[in-house]
Amino acid sequence: VVLGYVAGFSIFASIQMAIVLAYILALITFPVTPGQVVALVALSLLVMLIALLLGLLVSFVAHSEFQAVQFIPLVILPQIFLSDLIWTLDSFPAPFRWIAVLLPLTHANALTRDLLLKQVPLWANWGHLAVLLAYFAVTLGLLGWSGRRARGMFT
Repeated sequence: VVLGYVAGFSIFASIQMAIVLAYILALITFPVTPGQVVALVALSLLVMLIALLLGLLVSFVAHSEFQAVQFIPLVILPQIFLSDLIWTLDSFPAPFRWIAVLLPLTHANALTRDLLLKQVPLWANWGHLAVLLAYFAVTLGLLGWSGRRARGMFT
């Protein structure tokens, strides 16, 4: 059931990701190699899947549509404000830096910045990449568990 949801939503999310990436790459004024584009697409696919799984997890855990909508700011806003996207992590107090390390967008931003601006290969930042892959695996596991629990397999 979970894989069916992920597969169905992945089609639409992939189209949206392709449009956004094409637009961003068209706006970039510095040279980008084909290898960087391939790595950026791979990273974007991973982040897209993590976002998709987080959204499905919130949807599965919520008891109603109204409750699911209330969870959105709890999932999205901390990632936007604490992910080194707007402000640098060094300017945050220590507790907020610890929270930021737990968020997937923090690691995706670091990987993207290093890939495009510093021209560091994606695999060279294996620490951030490992965190994103672990986040994917854990979220997929939680989603599978919550789907089974919702169907009454676990009580």
